[in-house]
Amino acid sequence: MLAFIKEVCEIKSMNSSGREEVSTLEIRHDPLTGRKARINVTRAKRPHVVTALAENEGEATENNMCIFCEERWDETLQRFAEEGIGGKKGRIIVGSGKSKVVLVPNKYPFAKNHTIVVLGGNHETRISRIHKQTWINAFLAIRKYYECLTSKHGRQYIYINLNFMHPAGASIEHPHMQVVCEDSVLYAHHLLIEASKKFRKKHGKCYWNLLRKEDKERFAGSGDYFDFVCSFAPVANAETYGIGKRKPLDGHTKEEVKKMASDFFRMLRAYENAGFKSMNATIMFPLTTKEAEALPVFARFIVRPDPKPHYTCDRGFIEIFHEEPVIHILPEELAEKLSKLL
Repeated sequence: MLAFIKEVCEIKSMNSSGREEVSTLEIRHDPLTGRKARINVTRAKRPHVVTALAENEGEATENNMCIFCEERWDETLQRFAEEGIGGKKGRIIVGSGKSKVVLVPNKYPFAKNHTIVVLGGNHETRISRIHKQTWINAFLAIRKYYECLTSKHGRQYIYINLNFMHPAGASIEHPHMQVVCEDSVLYAHHLLIEASKKFRKKHGKCYWNLLRKEDKERFAGSGDYFDFVCSFAPVANAETYGIGKRKPLDGHTKEEVKKMASDFFRMLRAYENAGFKSMNATIMFPLTTKEAEALPVFARFIVRPDPKPHYTCDRGFIEIFHEEPVIHILPEELAEKLSKLL
């Protein structure tokens, strides 16, 4: 009578030596509510690089260079195992100098297509020290990856995410973004889409267009791409919405993607200027034009506590914005262990 449904995915990538590695991901569906949980036991083994760099003007020294610093990319970063993504080197690199970014598979994935975008070769722990062009290059790399992925596997839901500093759930201090692409919509995004469709059907208007026009008390400003509105009922401290274009990512021009990146950076820098040092952000994209009519490209930003040395939070973008927890302890193993102790 009870349905214990789980999807098991074998996700392949290559390590820096060119050897294939396989990571096993389980996506489990709660028997009552259908809420999803993502289990990858290898994530407990992922490296945590947390230092006191924030107290040191955000610059790495030779002794504390992390695995995301450019000098170590060749020896530490994964490569795409699938032909046609990342070229001969198995990586997507955009830009040069301090604005260079690299997009690679996540060694410890919690989605079928889960990638990391390392921002610049320099190790910085302050948003204002990351040049705007670096963010633009990151978004262009994501666009290129999405084009490669969808040409092979069809259209996907795509989510661009940021855990900035360890209170926001970043295990590596060096600034980086995470991109999640999947065939099915993530849980919280699904709720937003359905609620937006119901509102549109009932009132004949897009809720988000009304919000950016009518919520003058919480309207924070407009950029070249997003309109920013502070959430009336936040999910965390200082939540701000970014309401964008009414079309999927593959319907955007290169210039629109650049403007999106610039506005994304603009909001993060505004948070830093307001005194916040750690933050999470996400951008959710509609899959179809019909979905976009109800819910446009939708960004969310929140702040987290100030960084403290040697502490990493276990709650990042996937848990807060998408409501799909990432777990590294198998429930069956936990039950066996507890049954011997109770």
